[in-house]
Amino acid sequence: MMRERGKHNQKHTIANDNKARSDIHARHSEYYLLLIFALSVGIYYLPVTAEEIFSSLPYGLSIALAFISKTLFLLLIIESIMWMFYYMLLRVLIEKHLSIYNEAEYFIVLPFVLLTQCFLLASHLNIDMTEVFSLLINISYENGLADNKTKLLIGALGYTYTVLIIANVINLIPPVPVQRKANVTIIGAGDVVQKRLLPALLANGLYKENQIAIASDIIDSDFKKELDKKKIAYHEVYKKIPSTNTSHGNTEPDSEITTDPNNTLKSIINFIKTRSSYVLIATPADEHFPYMKALTELNISFGVEKPIVATQAELDALTLSGDNMMKNGFLLSYYWLEKALPLNYFFTLNSHYREFLDISFDNKKNVTASNLAYIKNQLGTMQGISIKLLEGIDKRAWSLMKENGGFYFETLIHPITLLHNILPTKIDHSALNFSWFLDESIAEQLNVEQADLGASYVEIKGKISGVNIDIRTGKYIENKTRFIKVSFTNGSIIMNLDTLCCQIDFLENNITHSTSICVKNKFGGKQTPAGSDDVSSVAHQDSLLHDKYLVQMNLFDLFVKNSGHWQSPQRFDDYPNQLKIIKDMSSWLTETDNETHFYRPKVVPKKVYQSLPNR
Repeated sequence: MMRERGKHNQKHTIANDNKARSDIHARHSEYYLLLIFALSVGIYYLPVTAEEIFSSLPYGLSIALAFISKTLFLLLIIESIMWMFYYMLLRVLIEKHLSIYNEAEYFIVLPFVLLTQCFLLASHLNIDMTEVFSLLINISYENGLADNKTKLLIGALGYTYTVLIIANVINLIPPVPVQRKANVTIIGAGDVVQKRLLPALLANGLYKENQIAIASDIIDSDFKKELDKKKIAYHEVYKKIPSTNTSHGNTEPDSEITTDPNNTLKSIINFIKTRSSYVLIATPADEHFPYMKALTELNISFGVEKPIVATQAELDALTLSGDNMMKNGFLLSYYWLEKALPLNYFFTLNSHYREFLDISFDNKKNVTASNLAYIKNQLGTMQGISIKLLEGIDKRAWSLMKENGGFYFETLIHPITLLHNILPTKIDHSALNFSWFLDESIAEQLNVEQADLGASYVEIKGKISGVNIDIRTGKYIENKTRFIKVSFTNGSIIMNLDTLCCQIDFLENNITHSTSICVKNKFGGKQTPAGSDDVSSVAHQDSLLHDKYLVQMNLFDLFVKNSGHWQSPQRFDDYPNQLKIIKDMSSWLTETDNETHFYRPKVVPKKVYQSLPNR
């Protein structure tokens, strides 16, 4: 039965196809135009008029034939005028979007149509053809026979044709691609904005000063001076009153005032609506979600710092929205999208990252994605992941406070993100042992109560699916170290998070082969100086520091060039990976069986604290 039904449907389709109108070949139209042109020329040069031709016939018949001939002439004139308007105007405006054609093809027959129209008008009006042509191009013609009404009508046609022809010629000229940069407003005026985001946006002419604005509840007076000097616009919701104490050449900190988050949000959003197409959210984490929600409602695309949200309620709301909120959002991730970008590219082979990297294999360039896939296969089975992210003093008290998840979501999220993306299986929290510590001297340095601080150092050890895990992350560490080491049965990977260089070694036929993947110097990488033969050492230049946020701001600019929305399933930000990680980390906080916890770390003397990374 299904087979018979299929045959019936096929017959029905063929029948419908047979009913479809047959297309007219382009040459048929050209033959027709040439025929009408020849006819108009022939009739114009005939020595007798239509009335004279039909005068030998009976009176009634001659009158009828003369009327038919004049009507035919009039119809041909109207057809030529309609041809001009259809092909020179309507088709360009409407049919251009519905069919494939080139406007230039009509310019080939345009002279024939215009001449045909001139001959037909001359024959119809019983005037000289040169007079008609002169009227069309608005040139005076002496001793002309046309009346004023005829001159006006033909002259108006001439002006109209001139405009249509010039417009079509301009339309044929290929446009010069000029892409205007959109204005970007940065919400926030803290350390990240001053030392990372703003310099990266201005670096290498990525954005000009007049395309950037700063909006914040309060802006530091020194930063405002810098913005004024660079002529960068800013919007400050609350004005601080500088202290008059200028002893020793220094001013006291600006006086504190009470701010209203709702008023701040409303004021900044109103400012953004007046000037910006895109926004970068660089506020403390607990302010991210309200701004994301407000910008989404206004359909304004944005970039947002990690962590994307700060509370379980915000996480639930973001999850319920699906991808609606982030379809026009770019999620930053300082380590995965910048510091560890070479490692990111090696594992993901996301083509959007390739332009930022220099890659060599055994000192040879032109390494392809398929080459890296082969190298990854040659490394063998993963055996261990070691991540050390040991940072120095951080004077931002909020980054260590318990109430907003401080160190847990502000710093630990980085190594957990790296582990999540490197580990071939899902992170099994139950297989890991967490040891939390707090340097007893930090509270005094930050001038806060020790009871308000969470952990400032964590050691994570365990084994997941046969892979040994060793993560050490902390702040206020004197001996700063930042690297990732991944060991395999047949090689290893070392990712230096300061120089932004990754070295991959593997054995093949008892020969060690080395591959280096480094962020280019122009995007903040610090590679071996040009001409150096010591390529193998590029992953161990611990003394060099890179320029921050250059890669991320270039990625954000790429997002802006894509009109601020994701046009393909392959994203190049850290969404939705970061959302999954925050969900996992949030659930880990509810487990309180361990001897220590982020909320109740072991408080140790400074000397003991500094020895923790080496134990």
